[in-house]
Amino acid sequence: MGTAVFFNLPGATGHINPSLGIVSELIRSGERVVYYAGPDSHDKLAALGAVPRQYQPLFDYHHDFAIASDLVALFTRLFQISEEATIGLAARVAADKPDYIIYDSCTPWGKLVAQRLGVPSIYFVTHIITTPWMLASRLVWSPRLWQMAASSTSPRSVLRAMGVGIGIRRRVMDLVAGLGLPYRGWRTHLHEMFNGGDDLKIAVTSPDYQPYSNRLGHTYRFVGASIPAARDDNDLTFDRAPGQRLIYVSLGTVHNLNNGFYQLCMQVLGNGPHRVLMSVGQNTDIADLGPIPANFTVRNNMPQLEILKQADLFISHGGMNSINESLYFGVPLVMVPQQVEQAFSAFRIAQFGAGQVIIPRQLTAQRLHRAVEEILGESAYKTRAASFGATLNQGGHRRAAREILAQVRDEAVEPRQDMVA
Repeated sequence: MGTAVFFNLPGATGHINPSLGIVSELIRSGERVVYYAGPDSHDKLAALGAVPRQYQPLFDYHHDFAIASDLVALFTRLFQISEEATIGLAARVAADKPDYIIYDSCTPWGKLVAQRLGVPSIYFVTHIITTPWMLASRLVWSPRLWQMAASSTSPRSVLRAMGVGIGIRRRVMDLVAGLGLPYRGWRTHLHEMFNGGDDLKIAVTSPDYQPYSNRLGHTYRFVGASIPAARDDNDLTFDRAPGQRLIYVSLGTVHNLNNGFYQLCMQVLGNGPHRVLMSVGQNTDIADLGPIPANFTVRNNMPQLEILKQADLFISHGGMNSINESLYFGVPLVMVPQQVEQAFSAFRIAQFGAGQVIIPRQLTAQRLHRAVEEILGESAYKTRAASFGATLNQGGHRRAAREILAQVRDEAVEPRQDMVA
């Protein structure tokens, strides 16, 4: 039995949920899994048999709307956390004597901790993989994508990033020296921290989704959607007339404080022919939304996987996790992205003909109604969603666990003795 330490981002449910099946498979294979995240993940991790851990008092972070929308601010903060906490985190993790470390793409300290302890590391990614080949994709140069980027990036975050960037070489040198690691160039270390370097990379999406995936090399494993059975508690019951279409509405777990969006959905779809289930997030007061139409069921949380097994359409923010889950079950989407990464994902899926995109500043009742009726009225959307969904059936969490175990058992190295005493 080996011990894995898994680093993820506190509060980032879209990153945590795809990892849960992998954790279960590792534990089923006899591994011990110590999982660092936030307090909101404690119970679900413990229920799997993992050992939940939190980062406090080394640092405080919660993945909320403000920082998740501004990717410049997010990556600046992640680098700062790496500076502040990696040395202390490495000392703490050493007590668990890990045989390997799995780190989410938004936890760059994971690579550094693994190097400090002298153990193998695996890069876990739930979104598009940034590579130089992306520049050859016409989608990257879409004016609408750049508009989304500009609208979600604040001048203050740009100034802060510039301040970090001016001294980045010295800051990386100091960070690496503090960990007792050899310095190999600041670009090399940043590439390893944020893009995995030469690590095995587990991508929980389809190779068809990733532009130029065939050029990415042997370290990438596109395992498809990670969707374990019975992941969500299902206490939802609802009536549905024979032949009635089922529409699911959700903006995910981070970008969901948007009463205007929910009210627009009720305006467009309320008292119509379709059955609508709408999840509005834990912090939304449903009473503030006004009268709920008779054909709507509105709750703070809903069992998304169970609903998508039955749904005909998903109105979503276009998060990669939601897209994967929707298309895995052959459900087309209307996507209203809330930030630039979601916009890229949404436009990419629209390229495959499995959905439509409405950027927030163009969202109107007329556009939403037209998109819903076009997708429900044209069977080609359902066909293309199912076709793309088939490419997500790459083995998922089971294959990911097999790939991880094969890698670490072949390439395990002796841990540094000064860190495991």
